[in-house]
Amino acid sequence: MTYQVNPITRMIAGDAPAGINSTTPRAPHTLQISIAGETRQVTTDASGHSSANFSSSNYVAGLVGAMDYVTPDSDHLHCPFHRGRE
Repeated sequence: MTYQVNPITRMIAGDAPAGINSTTPRAPHTLQISIAGETRQVTTDASGHSSANFSSSNYVAGLVGAMDYVTPDSDHLHCPFHRGRE
């Protein structure tokens, strides 16, 4: 999984497993991104592209966050991140 944080727009965009369409937290084949005390359930397109809007947050630059993916078999993958790492 990859990501790019835009500190100006406060959007997080990236690539993850393709075809995630459920927004039910912690359900199989789901993705959530957490940063600045807020969490977004994220979907991906057929190529795996995704984005999460954190524009309601006052500040995201330099903060630590996490991507949490639950596989179709319900295995959990937790990926911490911070701005500057891709």
